Amino acid sequence: MALSFPASPSTGQTSVQNGRTYTYAGNNVWELVASTAIVSSVAGRTGTVTLTAADVSGVASSSATGITGATAITNIVSLTQSSYDALGSKSSTTLYIISG
Repeated sequence: MALSFPASPSTGQTSVQNGRTYTYAGNNVWELVASTAIVSSVAGRTGTVTLTAADVSGVASSSATGITGATAITNIVSLTQSSYDALGSKSSTTLYIISG
């Protein structure tokens, strides 16, 4: 299901999409707000659970293990060249995709 965020959001503004809450961080970046809901199990496991990409269908993983100087990607952002240029600092764990 497609997400439809406000066209001109303010930093800190929230938007609920498909039952999930997102907060606008600025520079065309919306961040998913962590849920505080209590669950009894995840992927059939109970207690402290750590999921890997293999536990969730349709998710690719990023691993820098064994690659000198590499950092795993934890975030992917699609933005225009001008928005990318306007970023104050870039994260080494974010893959920036220039579109438009």
